[in-house]
Amino acid sequence: MYGSNGPVIDFTIGSAMMGDEVGVAADGETVSIEISGNYFLPQLRVLLIMNGETVYEKNINANSFAESVDVFVKPGDFIRMEVDGTETETRKLDGSSFDT
Repeated sequence: MYGSNGPVIDFTIGSAMMGDEVGVAADGETVSIEISGNYFLPQLRVLLIMNGETVYEKNINANSFAESVDVFVKPGDFIRMEVDGTETETRKLDGSSFDT
C-alpha cells in the first residue's frame, strides 16, 4: 500500500503488486519491474531504490510514464519507487482547482 497527495503510481513484478512478496532463487535472479504513473502536472523523475541505493533513475518531464526495468535481486532485497515533481499550484486530488 502507498499513500500519495500527488501522482497515481503502479509498481508490479509479474502478478505481484506493491507490498507483495516475490520469491527468487537463493543466489538471486533478474526480475522485470513494471512501473507507471500519471498526474495532472509533469512528473520530473522516477527512481527505483533497492536497499537504500538507487538502481534506476530516469528524467520523465511528462504527465505520465510507463517503463519496464530489469533488476537483479536476491532474497531479502527491498525495492521501492519514488516519483518527484514540482507543485506550481494547489489542487484537489482530482486535479481540479480550489478556485472553481
